[in-house]
Amino acid sequence: MGWSDKVNAIFDKFYGIIDDAGIKNTRDITIKLYKRSLPAEFSTTTCPAVAIVKDNVMGKRVSKDQATLETPTISRIIVGISDYSQVGLDDADALTDDLIDKIVTAINTNPSLDGLVKGIDFLSVDYDYDRRDGVWFSEPTLIFTMEGSNFE
Repeated sequence: MGWSDKVNAIFDKFYGIIDDAGIKNTRDITIKLYKRSLPAEFSTTTCPAVAIVKDNVMGKRVSKDQATLETPTISRIIVGISDYSQVGLDDADALTDDLIDKIVTAINTNPSLDGLVKGIDFLSVDYDYDRRDGVWFSEPTLIFTMEGSNFE
């Protein structure tokens, strides 16, 4: 398996865990899951939505006494979430907060991604909001990194 195949296997396994979880929002609506792309704009017909995007792969600076090519081993995955409420922003936030918890719970069932990574770091949540046509949208973005375990 080549380097790119290993990176894609990590991404596909991460995506698969969330897909297999069958996540629903608190209104009992199953999420629409997007892989490697985002809708141009989230709307009431595309929500609740979760987009999983392969971001970049980074390496660690390694000092060795022999010249060698070190390939990047740390994959970064972005998870974008969107849900809406006509009631208000607090209600929209409650919906996406629940989805965040369900995504983290799903990923925590297999934090090694079947041995593909050494573990997963949940680095941050960036909260964003929008209001269109009288509807509030909560659109947090989750950042995960994971170091591949089989890049040697």
